Amino acid sequence: MNSLSYLLKDGFKSFFKNFAMTVSCIIIVSACLIFLGVYLALSTNITHIAREAQNNYWKLALIKPGTSNARLEQIRTTIENAENVAKVEFKSKDAGLQQLVEQGKISMSAVELVKEDNPLPDGYVIFFEDLETADNTINQIKTGIDEVYQVEGIKYSAQEIDSQTKLVRYISLALMGFMLIISIFIISNTIRLAVFARRDDINIMKFLGATDWFVRWPFIIEGILIGIFGASVAFLCVYFMYVWFASSAPLPPEILSMLVPSESIANLFAISFYAFGVFIGAFGSIMSVRKHLKV
Repeated sequence: MNSLSYLLKDGFKSFFKNFAMTVSCIIIVSACLIFLGVYLALSTNITHIAREAQNNYWKLALIKPGTSNARLEQIRTTIENAENVAKVEFKSKDAGLQQLVEQGKISMSAVELVKEDNPLPDGYVIFFEDLETADNTINQIKTGIDEVYQVEGIKYSAQEIDSQTKLVRYISLALMGFMLIISIFIISNTIRLAVFARRDDINIMKFLGATDWFVRWPFIIEGILIGIFGASVAFLCVYFMYVWFASSAPLPPEILSMLVPSESIANLFAISFYAFGVFIGAFGSIMSVRKHLKV
């Protein structure tokens, strides 16, 4: 307990004693974490938007006019039982007419003229479990059900959305690894400067019989404190920037509505920043002090 108390006191003392070097380390840690946070926000939202595009991908199977209600129910059952179909929603011809009005493609006066004899077809909106085989599912439905005469929906194919989503994930993973390597290199070298300034203290402790880990721990504690303070500064900066961006950025409302909520992404920022800050502070201290343990 005496040794633990000494190491903690020495770590905190070193943190405040070398204040100029400590502040420079905190600034470096904060800068790297801010950059990492911006990238996290960007990649998370790109992945989220891509996932939303996948979840909202649908096709509308149009049914030939004059199909009886009993046959419509049979068609619905057939589509629901088809492989790779996640959900089916019926879209009546009246709903289709109302949608045209809402989109401004026809006027209410025109609706009154065709209301009694609506020329639009009924249809089924189809959602899929796996986008990679969605087009094959549609082809099977078209060839297996005679009443399905046309399929409409999102212009991009399911394979295009799926491949683009995977590409974003692979690029995100590669850039994340690159960012981690760069951040570790910069922060480790900055902490090494702080250790170099105290090389005489390390030599004295070694000559007095201190073990390597007894020498390391004050520096590890100092590095952890630097990581925590740097993570705190970065978290506040990135979080408030994201809150502003998610509410006031000059982007279309439909894009802003698809962004990850600030409350949800705050957890990602906090976990990533503090975990990375503590790890790199401790790891950087261990690697930096290693050279000076050889007395």
